Amino acid sequence: MKVNQCYQLLELVSGASLTDIRAAYRRLARLVHPDLHPTDRHAQKRFVVLNQAYQILQSSVKVCSSELCLNTSLDQATEDFPAPLFPFSQREVDLKWSTYRTLQDLLQHRKLNQAVAVVDGLAQRHSQDLHIRQWQGIVYYFLGQHLIDLGQIGKAKIYLKKAGKADPQNIQLSQQINWEHQRIARIMT
Repeated sequence: MKVNQCYQLLELVSGASLTDIRAAYRRLARLVHPDLHPTDRHAQKRFVVLNQAYQILQSSVKVCSSELCLNTSLDQATEDFPAPLFPFSQREVDLKWSTYRTLQDLLQHRKLNQAVAVVDGLAQRHSQDLHIRQWQGIVYYFLGQHLIDLGQIGKAKIYLKKAGKADPQNIQLSQQINWEHQRIARIMT
């Protein structure tokens, strides 16, 4: 079974966090568990397939979680998050994950200014959501990195600083930001 199929089976977007994978698995396992459907001959098979998908995604995310990578996920850079302080309506949750997919697309196509606008708008709406703050930090980091490549060092420093403030607990992001500051120092000498 391919990883993309596993995400689809668990009804997740590609690159979902380990927390989201666990939550989706538990939710679906409760729905398809064979003990709940004793007369359904296919319940056991559905449950086994669901369990296999969960195992594949769980190991896939653990392998990739050591990387801060654009093409896998915005939210694999940090540890699992606690539940939000204020529960969101289903509409708000849908908006959040729809925006997440939009952010992934914008970053993959290197539309960094648009990604900043999108993540800032989402952060204004849900300023306490740890996922969104993490996405904001990563988007700022990528823009800062891009500005260094363009030679706009002053602006790059601003966005790297914003990245660190947006997600201060993200150790991997902090390491990447420090590396970019070292790169700026090498450029300036």
